[in-house]
Amino acid sequence: MIKIGIIGTGNIGKRHIQSIANISEEFELFCHDMYEDSLESLDSFFLANDIKIKNVEKIKNLDNFISRIDNETLVIISTTAIGRATLTDQILKSSPKAILLEKPVCQTLEEYDSILKNNVSNVPIYVNFPRHMYEFYNEISVQQDMNDSKIFVTQNDAGIACNGIHIFELICWLFDAKEYIITHHKISNPYETKRKGFYDISGEVKFEINKKIYFEFIDSANSTETINIIGKNKSYHIFETSKKMLINSDQDIEVENINIPFQSQLTSEFVIDLFKNSSTNLLPSINQTFLAHKMLFELLKLNKLSINLT
Repeated sequence: MIKIGIIGTGNIGKRHIQSIANISEEFELFCHDMYEDSLESLDSFFLANDIKIKNVEKIKNLDNFISRIDNETLVIISTTAIGRATLTDQILKSSPKAILLEKPVCQTLEEYDSILKNNVSNVPIYVNFPRHMYEFYNEISVQQDMNDSKIFVTQNDAGIACNGIHIFELICWLFDAKEYIITHHKISNPYETKRKGFYDISGEVKFEINKKIYFEFIDSANSTETINIIGKNKSYHIFETSKKMLINSDQDIEVENINIPFQSQLTSEFVIDLFKNSSTNLLPSINQTFLAHKMLFELLKLNKLSINLT
């Protein structure tokens, strides 16, 4: 039987549950949130979204939640980044089947290293960067000529920590990044996000990836959301919000419609693949996402910023 425990039943946690509800196989689901009202809001969420799911156990006490974990349990930790490293260390002591973390994984590189060090049982830990499950990015990953590429990404005031980390990781994945240098950065003062007590930054940063790839990232209120990957023989211009991709090669220019699935469509695929094969390549491991997090944490350090990341 598929057995899943979810910690954090806020927006993203609910989307994980919504997707899990679509699994046709028999499963066991138990949930915990440090805020009781968030836990109790599941019933109204199910009703509002016509989610038919049985036997969701709501556990108010964390210790009781942890006591339910065994080596056949997938634990999804969809809390904020504050305290996630400590929480992950607690979960690791129960040796679950696997752990799925939201991102940023934690608040500092030191916390990140702590999770890696404390995983003495080698529990598979995945990080929820859903672009790995987008078909068109997988096609780019196979086709992209890596030599002398230039990458230009803009986003509209979405936050470098909250959303920029997605792009950092995307580029690291597509180009098999092994090293980077921050060559330029101009960052705003931190601003409070919609979630009270949590902060983000905007601005621009430029990287050199693998000593040969130019990567420029801009987050500002005046930007259009685009991802431009300009290779030696082929270029991709991706407009996720309009679900279009322009492919420019020496021979042709074509426009493709692209599918951007919701989180509520993806988690079930990940879960089924994990339990069927005991491991999965649908999402990256915590080891694979280390460099992208290092890019973010170094940028914060260069700007002498210590902020609560959501």
